Amino acid sequence: MEPQPDDASSTRPGNCTRRWPPQSSKRRAPARRPAARTGSPSPAAWGDLPWDALELFWSDERVVPRDHADSNYRMVRETLLATDPVAEDRIHPMVASDDLDEADLEDVAASYERVLRDATGGEAPALDAVLLGLGPDGHIASLFPGAGAVGRSDRLVVAVRDSPKPPPRRLTLTSAFIKRSAAVHLIVIGASKADAVLETLEGPHDPDRWPAQRLVPVHGTLTWWLDAAAASTLRGRARDEA
Repeated sequence: MEPQPDDASSTRPGNCTRRWPPQSSKRRAPARRPAARTGSPSPAAWGDLPWDALELFWSDERVVPRDHADSNYRMVRETLLATDPVAEDRIHPMVASDDLDEADLEDVAASYERVLRDATGGEAPALDAVLLGLGPDGHIASLFPGAGAVGRSDRLVVAVRDSPKPPPRRLTLTSAFIKRSAAVHLIVIGASKADAVLETLEGPHDPDRWPAQRLVPVHGTLTWWLDAAAASTLRGRARDEA
């Protein structure tokens, strides 16, 4: 855990990091750099990203119109893309409408999976970077504790019909796909997330209850960015490294 200055007003992601494994894996930079973004209220200032090469996907989405207040697409449009535009043909929203029945939701998940495979490697797809938040209940993307989607490893994208957090219908990347990324960043801010951070990092191994425990990197790195409040309950090695 690497300490950084504690500034509650900072819009940059976090005050300390925890990386696994210690050294980043090296990959040749592709012409396009596919990345997935969650819709949780994480910081919007990401420094000098290669905007002209960025290809943007979503880690999860609520089944609502794109201009709805609950839309992750809308949030990213109004924050990340407000001042740092990405070419339209490199922006890949998950959901375009809330007018979807049960069959449509499965079709949209399958369609988005095809888009991801085409953009990231076909038979061995992987993203360059994934940015995620962590909910107070421990959920990541739309992978909620105890839900059937948490353990899915046969798909890149799955439909969620009964999210405990409204709206109930969603799409989400699976943890099996996320952990194949070159770099996964978990950005956690606020005391309301502190218990979930503690249980995920230092509690018993229970990945159905704490979905982020499934994010053991296949080839890349996992980095936790925590502010002082989110890290406040850590103890043991994680606390010593902070």
